[in-house]
Amino acid sequence: DRYLQGEEIPKYSAMALDMALGIYVDEQAWSKVTALVDLAKDKWKLDPKQKVHIEYAQATAYENLGETERSTPLWAGLASNLLLPQSSRAYAMYYMAKSSMKKKELKKVFVYAQEALAMLLETGGDREKIKDCILMTIFAAESSGRYREALKWAAEYDKYIPLSDPEWASSRF
Repeated sequence: DRYLQGEEIPKYSAMALDMALGIYVDEQAWSKVTALVDLAKDKWKLDPKQKVHIEYAQATAYENLGETERSTPLWAGLASNLLLPQSSRAYAMYYMAKSSMKKKELKKVFVYAQEALAMLLETGGDREKIKDCILMTIFAAESSGRYREALKWAAEYDKYIPLSDPEWASSRF
């Protein structure tokens, strides 16, 4: 705790920051994440790799706090930042697609959802996020009058619904 107060203590504060953020994220203490990241960004000199990782933690915290207006600009920067692992960039793209869905920006929904889907599949990402990306793609295609493409994506979505899933019957229909 003493390394996370006020002024940065070279080397030790960075290690303490990483450790504390890991604990706060595991505990889902999202307001503590945002407060700690704000302190570090305002008062400390961070190396670029650590800065991108704490921004990811901050974006995740804002998302979980329901503050999407604050998380969206962070996701936008993170989605294209090659210092972030591809699996994390996939989530950034996913949240950009979700943000575009809220705004009904169909072209952006399609692009972001497709990019997130490709990265999630490549990195073995969350199955529910994969399904959600496909659903967003279906919505974007159908809403823009591309019905055959929407049906193609519906068939792709069907591959992620096992017989035991409660969604199976409605997906078949």
